[in-house]
Amino acid sequence: MRNFEQTAGSTFPDRVWLPILLALGGILVLFHAFFFQGYVLDANHDRRDISVPFALLCQRASHSLTVPAWNPYIFAGTSALGSAAYVCFYPINWIAFAFPETFLPWLLSAILIVHVGLAFWFAYRLFLRLGGDPFWATLAATLYVFSSAAVMQMTAEINFTAFVYLPLVLYFVAAPSDTGFSVNVLGQAVAYALLILGGNPQLAVYAIGIAVGFALDRGLALVGPGRRVDHRALLRNAGALALGLLLAAPRLLPFYHSVNEAGGARVTYDAFRAMAPTRPTDTLRFLLPEIYGSSLHQSFFGTLNHFETFSAYVGVSGGILALYAVLFVWKRRTAFWNIAFLAIVLVVLGTPLTWIHYVATGGAQLLYNRLAWFLPICSAALVAAHGADMLPRRGLRVFSLVVLLTVAAALGYLVAWVPEAVLTADQETAMTAAAAHFGLFFLLFFAAITVAARAGARHALAGVLLLGPLACDLFLIAGLEASNSHPFLSPPPFFQPTSVEVRAAKHLGRAGAERRQRVFRIPPDARTSSYDKQTINNRFMYLGLYNSSGYDNYAPHRITRLYSYPSTVSRAEERIISPGSPRVAELTATSLAITDTALIELERALPRARLFTHYEVMPDNQALARVLDPAFDPLLAVVLSREPDRPIVPETEPGTADIVSDTGDRIEMRVTARSANILLLADTYDSGWRAEVDGVRAPVIVANYAFRAVVVPAGPHVVVWRFRHPGAVVGAWLGVAGLIACATLGAAALVSRRQVARLREDTPSA
Repeated sequence: MRNFEQTAGSTFPDRVWLPILLALGGILVLFHAFFFQGYVLDANHDRRDISVPFALLCQRASHSLTVPAWNPYIFAGTSALGSAAYVCFYPINWIAFAFPETFLPWLLSAILIVHVGLAFWFAYRLFLRLGGDPFWATLAATLYVFSSAAVMQMTAEINFTAFVYLPLVLYFVAAPSDTGFSVNVLGQAVAYALLILGGNPQLAVYAIGIAVGFALDRGLALVGPGRRVDHRALLRNAGALALGLLLAAPRLLPFYHSVNEAGGARVTYDAFRAMAPTRPTDTLRFLLPEIYGSSLHQSFFGTLNHFETFSAYVGVSGGILALYAVLFVWKRRTAFWNIAFLAIVLVVLGTPLTWIHYVATGGAQLLYNRLAWFLPICSAALVAAHGADMLPRRGLRVFSLVVLLTVAAALGYLVAWVPEAVLTADQETAMTAAAAHFGLFFLLFFAAITVAARAGARHALAGVLLLGPLACDLFLIAGLEASNSHPFLSPPPFFQPTSVEVRAAKHLGRAGAERRQRVFRIPPDARTSSYDKQTINNRFMYLGLYNSSGYDNYAPHRITRLYSYPSTVSRAEERIISPGSPRVAELTATSLAITDTALIELERALPRARLFTHYEVMPDNQALARVLDPAFDPLLAVVLSREPDRPIVPETEPGTADIVSDTGDRIEMRVTARSANILLLADTYDSGWRAEVDGVRAPVIVANYAFRAVVVPAGPHVVVWRFRHPGAVVGAWLGVAGLIACATLGAAALVSRRQVARLREDTPSA
């Protein structure tokens, strides 16, 4: 069997400094402001309004030795374990959680930088194992880690873990099946678990799909003289995946239940057509991201969603080599990467494969266009395996010349065709500079393959001509991609509350009212209320305030319908929860609205807790219309999903209800009722909430369509609400079982290694 980690014949033999130098260089290019100016990740709206607030919630919980299952700060309360941004179970984050809150932005930025280095090293080892020598493995790792797709995920932070652990999983999968069975299973399982625990479940699904496909390819390959299936490899890889899922069960099961609670994925053709359609022009981004960026010519080409199409630039040289390998170099050991490359491109372009992929993955939760983010690892694998063989080929030179002429023709055609109103002076300058940049690096690449053809692909000059310009090209694009978030890094603090928000906190806090009322912010322009710095989750959390607006991957379904009724909203709008009218805000116990300059008090806002003896019973669709009907007075009556379990006699003064303590997962209330009453708590309904009246379990009723209620008898009572996330307990026990299995495997590997060492000592030397 060939040793894929041989370094003989390499352009830069046995020089480990090369990948280390490039990794450090790339990190310094991207994060120089962190090292020299003390800047931290500011990044895009996802990180500002999801990642950091959830990290803050988890940090506060860790200091109190609890696991935050419920997040009271967003959407009148929502499941924290069910969020796609949940970061509490990721072990590396525990380092940041151990420090005071003021260090959190700096530590999360430092952790990301460490992850970039790990991603480079894991990718380098993978590409060595796939057949590249140290030079081509270094080149491929650079293509992968500093591709525009990977850099873009650095800005969101939680997404980047998929790019870190995928090459590590693939490294173990690619290992020969007759070596280190226990160690390999353990390594794969831990990598799978960290992939799931640390990042976006959407990207984890795609990464696991690639890993499973590669594992099947390796195990089903006909090997040896007997042409047999490698059952040992299949068993090893399947067991590792199962163990990894066990380790990640504390996150997976609650998340699964939350998706079901929200109605699950909506796989319909109409929904499919609305899922970020890709245009044919988007393919040009693979070679010319400087020209076809996120906003350039947007008014002419339409909405080009840079985050969900061909944001997968791997440099001029890498792109040409990868495309050439896909079209002309098919070998058994890399056929998987050729097919994966083609499949991803066809899915993103909208072929019938797109619909199959959409149905198979439940496309409402998994945007199919984001599959393009994994193009770089396919490109890099092909370059690592075939680069040295392709470089001296005359066919590559002809192909490169055809690519250059095609791109030049397309560029000239578009420049001549784009209307003058769209092609502003700034865009003309950008397009000219981008064309010059691309042309320069293309000519240097052409020089490299010419030198390789004449002097040999292993010649050091060919490597310098190829690697130097490619690194500069990629780091330039990486800088552009990082600044796509405006800015990538910024000086702390960037969660500073405004003076109006501080006034609101003082206003609500005078009588402890922050436990009974909420506040929401009215942005200057409602059309841009989401993807800007007007969102307030993080600042409200620092102030200790609850809000009835928020930002997350998706809002609770009932709150979304309440806020948008009678219309329906898109997925993006589900992430931007803002009351559609004063009535909607009042139903969510919102007493204050904040503008840039003023506080607006909502006079008829419901208290967060209130007793009722007048009620109506109706199904969900009627209840939603009823609570928003101007003729309905929510201060006098409540709408229930079913009849109470005891008679309720109408009273003029039902009694009082006060919140005594609220820790998020547990709420204690003191109630004094003149007769049997309905206690409304204006927090989001979720099946995980349980209620106890004086220590006795009481059934929870859906109230006012989106909230929850419980019946209390006459007299003084203590009502306690507890949230137990469905699936959390089972997930925790499965996680413990996974840890025990890992410990067993580790012990077995240690015993086996000692036995081998002892056998070697006992064997006399020849």
